[in-house]
Amino acid sequence: MSDKGGKLNKEGLFMVLNNIEVVQAAYISKTGEPHNEYHMRTENNIYLGFVNLPPNGQYAYDAKVLDHITKALALRWGLIAPPRKR
Repeated sequence: MSDKGGKLNKEGLFMVLNNIEVVQAAYISKTGEPHNEYHMRTENNIYLGFVNLPPNGQYAYDAKVLDHITKALALRWGLIAPPRKR
């Protein structure tokens, strides 16, 4: 399941990429700069870590970066099948 549609829950923007739940936690730093922090966990609630991406408003690039990261994590944790060799 690779649902890239985002849903809003009490923690922030929620999406599932490569069977990994990703929650966006946007916040304003002490300097007044917005930051985008993305927390990742399995569907069994095992916390995998977070990524802090620059506050440049490039959400399409953020989504692509998160897709690559979650794919690598999902392969490592056995959440998706490895690609078939041709």
